[in-house]
Amino acid sequence: MIRQLVGASLLLNLCLSAQAQNPQRFKLGEQELQHEVQFSQSISKQLAGSLKQRLMNAVKSGGLAGGIEQCKIAAPEISQYLEEKYSSKLISAGRTSLKIRNPQNLPDTWQKTQLQIFDQEQNKGLQPSYRYRVIQQEGRPVLEYISPIPTQGLCLNCHGEVLNMEVTETLRDLYPEDQARGYKAGDIRGAFIIRSWLDKSTTGMKK
Repeated sequence: MIRQLVGASLLLNLCLSAQAQNPQRFKLGEQELQHEVQFSQSISKQLAGSLKQRLMNAVKSGGLAGGIEQCKIAAPEISQYLEEKYSSKLISAGRTSLKIRNPQNLPDTWQKTQLQIFDQEQNKGLQPSYRYRVIQQEGRPVLEYISPIPTQGLCLNCHGEVLNMEVTETLRDLYPEDQARGYKAGDIRGAFIIRSWLDKSTTGMKK
């Protein structure tokens, strides 16, 4: 099952209560759920696009070492910007991997399973696609979305099998426990993780 919780007659019936004494009935059909998935896709693309632009600018001005340093700063800054921009809907936007660079990006059990599935699909010659699940947080329904990050040419400079001395030294200084290397072009080196409230409509939200 490539995408969880999707079917021809999908209907989610999730019980929630903002306060224990005031329970509500929450229902979301397949069409509405797909609209919520599109919101997560939009956040994922914004995160990827903004981070790539910041990295390219940093490499252009400060070389690969500058790019690594900027990535350490830019990734959390961009995530925070998106979380604040869509604060009524978005819970968190970040990244994870089976081979992490930042210890704070360690995947949980579900995320690890999805990353392994991405690798399995790629090894079979398939193109991994996004996946998601619906969970409960603080008594409210949440959509957790995960989309694969393929290794592109620029990524190999800092995540590839052979790294130059400058990159190796910079990674050792900034990420002494780094595991995120040894990739080839096209490999899935991680994923974007987007979590958003399902009981908050995306209609009319700022883009």
